[in-house]
Amino acid sequence: MGLVEYGSQIRRAKEFSEKIQHSKESTTSLVTLAGGIDITIRALEAHMSASFSSVKTVLQLQTLLDPPRLVLESISSIMFIIDQAGEVEDDNTLLSKLFEIAQDPEYSAPQLRLVMNELLAHVSRPWLESMEVSIGLKEEHNLGGIPSIKTRSHSPDEYNPKIAVDDIEVGEDPPRKMPVFIGTDLAEYFLEAQDSLQLLKAYESQRPLARPRELSLHEPPSLQWQFSWQDIERVKAKAQAYESNVLQAFQEFDKSGSTGNQAFEEQSEELVQSSEAQEVFGFLWEIDAPLSSLLTDSQSRLGTTVIRTLSGTLPPSHTPTTPPMSLVPTLSFAPILITQSRLLSHSTLHMLFHTNSLRSHLRLLRSYLLFADGPFLVHLSHALFDSTLPSAAYQTGHLRSNAGTKGLQLGMRVRWPPRSSELRIALMGVLTESYYSSSESILASDRHKDRMDEAELPGGLSFAIRNDMSDEELEKCMNGDRLEALDFLRIQYRPPKPLDVVIANSVLEKYDRVSRLLLRGARVGWVVKEMAKQHRGNGRSSSGSRLGQKFKIEVHHFVTTVFGHFGDSIEELWLAFETKLDDIEASIEFYELGQKIEGVNRLRALHEDVLDRILASCLLRKRQELVMNLLEEILGTVLQFASIIRHRKGDEEGEFRDMYEIWKKKVRVFITVCRGLQDQENVIGKKDVFDGGKLGQEKGNGIGRLVLRLEMNGWYMR
Repeated sequence: MGLVEYGSQIRRAKEFSEKIQHSKESTTSLVTLAGGIDITIRALEAHMSASFSSVKTVLQLQTLLDPPRLVLESISSIMFIIDQAGEVEDDNTLLSKLFEIAQDPEYSAPQLRLVMNELLAHVSRPWLESMEVSIGLKEEHNLGGIPSIKTRSHSPDEYNPKIAVDDIEVGEDPPRKMPVFIGTDLAEYFLEAQDSLQLLKAYESQRPLARPRELSLHEPPSLQWQFSWQDIERVKAKAQAYESNVLQAFQEFDKSGSTGNQAFEEQSEELVQSSEAQEVFGFLWEIDAPLSSLLTDSQSRLGTTVIRTLSGTLPPSHTPTTPPMSLVPTLSFAPILITQSRLLSHSTLHMLFHTNSLRSHLRLLRSYLLFADGPFLVHLSHALFDSTLPSAAYQTGHLRSNAGTKGLQLGMRVRWPPRSSELRIALMGVLTESYYSSSESILASDRHKDRMDEAELPGGLSFAIRNDMSDEELEKCMNGDRLEALDFLRIQYRPPKPLDVVIANSVLEKYDRVSRLLLRGARVGWVVKEMAKQHRGNGRSSSGSRLGQKFKIEVHHFVTTVFGHFGDSIEELWLAFETKLDDIEASIEFYELGQKIEGVNRLRALHEDVLDRILASCLLRKRQELVMNLLEEILGTVLQFASIIRHRKGDEEGEFRDMYEIWKKKVRVFITVCRGLQDQENVIGKKDVFDGGKLGQEKGNGIGRLVLRLEMNGWYMR
């Protein structure tokens, strides 16, 4: 390369840098790149100016121009790639391209690799500083040049758990783009830390990690590129020391309710005042400062590296054995991101489990939306189905009284659906009495049972009418003899903040689907029990009665087996879920340095996963729609059979026989379809967040056990 070509490349680089710096469309990292090119060009010019006087021959001139040629060619490559790509959309795109260039074998020469590494570190520094602010490693100042990393809002008024769950749950691209060097694992740690910090700031701002100004006293490590094994080991040591300091702050906070002793608070206040003064008067201090002192650390390192590389004066410490470039991001950032994510997750989980009683709310959902509370189910069944209770319907000339002892008498009444006043009277006290009489008393320990009528249940737990039903669904509810007669009724629960990050809207929808199925099962189970009572009181011995007896026995076996299987599966899955929650709580209580701890996003995924498995065990997944439709038809036939018995007017042998043949045919098809699904059930449909634990081991046995319990001797296949 001659002097003319050298001068041309210098001019093109300066024009490129000036164009970027004056463009309104340039991103922050692109402007930083332009600044890095300026620093590199100035270093080249300084080197040439200092060395040119010693050139006596053309050969010496060529030797002098060789090192700058490599640097200029690498800058030209960067400019060419950016020009080819057109306008750079965002900082992530530019940083990704720079990282790809840094990995190119063309720049594998030790000296050139050092320059490219320092240029990458210089350009990515503003983005990494924004990352530090997002996860609480750095206090947020008014740094206008730093790009922002968008975060989800966790303020009490704006946070939407539905959005948060959808961001994490969908199997598409990550919810926020990141440069390619931030891999999937690093992105998960970053998002976990960011979400946890936002939660702490919104709901428990006094905890240590929610106050970055105070944490700065512990000297948190910064996110910087580390290109040597020595620097990587140094970062690991810093991360461990930082974690140890923060754990000590946790212990002091738990004991005293503050971040530490008085001296700590005074030191923190001095630091804050000093920081604010530096922001206000900093420009006055810089007036007389030499130019070199105004350079940032990354600018100084870049310029120094370029000059020493060109002059061949790099000390041995600057040319160490380096790890592969593909591993450098993980080795540089993982120790810090994992540590901060772990610490923030500990604080957030402590807030959810201890301060806000998350497990009590989960037990509440299990008891009432999954019908695990026996007294509640009995009380509800009597209120809805018991024909011996006085009707809650209004009767002309009669004064309503004893509201708590009236029922809807579903199956015995002509008019359906009931009025809202009838529902209110029949269901009055069902939830409240069941809740306060619970042996666990769940969240009732601080309540007075003599004020049951005044106290609102946790999460506003109550009965409600569905307002999102289609016209077809509403039409089915109008017939009291149909299986869907009670589909308009639901149990309503609204998780208090911040528990809605775990008990999200999408999860509550799944609870509601299971609750609707189990309410149908309670209704059919009550009908089957009443049929058995009627038959025991009937002494007829006709063939019609014998066929009816056979029909009743098979119906009883089928209904109790199917819904018994559903109940057992829910219980088994929930116990495994509780075991996992026990492990999480233990990790909070006995936190140790470097210990693995689940985060809020993973806890939400765990909750969602157990509901997905419960849906699968109850045949409520989309791929099980066919078998659920068959089950609904079978249960509808049971209700028709019960209606015939209830309104019998003579010998119904022919009607029994026809209905029994239809029944047996449907059950046979149902069992056949279940056997087909049995071979496909090993894959539930989501990533196994239980890590092969007890829940993961039991996930493939559900439908097979149902088929075995229904037809151990092959009766329906004859």
